[in-house]
Amino acid sequence: MTEHSMTERLADLLIRALQDAGIAAHHDWTDVGYSSVFVGLDGIGVIRISDRDCSAHHSIDDHIYPLWAVYLPDPAVTEVLETIYEGAYGTPIADDITACVRAVSHFIAAFDVYRQAPPLQEEHEDLVRTMRHLPVRERLIRRAALADRSSLAVAPTDGKAAQDLISAARKLALHDREHRSAAGPLILSDVTARSPAEDLRAYIRQEYGAWAAAR
Repeated sequence: MTEHSMTERLADLLIRALQDAGIAAHHDWTDVGYSSVFVGLDGIGVIRISDRDCSAHHSIDDHIYPLWAVYLPDPAVTEVLETIYEGAYGTPIADDITACVRAVSHFIAAFDVYRQAPPLQEEHEDLVRTMRHLPVRERLIRRAALADRSSLAVAPTDGKAAQDLISAARKLALHDREHRSAAGPLILSDVTARSPAEDLRAYIRQEYGAWAAAR
């Protein structure tokens, strides 16, 4: 195999893309000899990005497995993690990096809003168990937030996740418009299949943040 310069390494391309998005990142080796790119989160965990082969140091020609980005609340406990992004096999490296950086950016933007939120599975189970007894708007807000958080863990091309996000945002927006219950300045006048995901996320996070702060 021919030698590749560092600019052709996956880690370098990934770090450069993260930096272009305003995200500081560094490349390091784990204590078991694997290579990853890390993004620090102000002392409350890190984002670790590698691929399913647990490496971010190989050449781009060796990029067989898709990128995998996870949030580790405690970097020393690698078994406790939340998937932020998991690419699809066969995705071109440039597209994989772009989608991964987008997911990481969304996760960081949502981090403060959802910092005190229960883990995804726990929240899903609690909603299923208590849905009938919850006030309508609380149910809509929590379901929308769950759809938002869940969609961050899959590729942007995941049709079901995208549809769940649109459906949940639409129901919340319709309820708020009918009852004049929106808490923030951002208003969704109409939600369709073509609505930008960024607008839907921004509205959901605005309303979830206000609801959570008022509890």
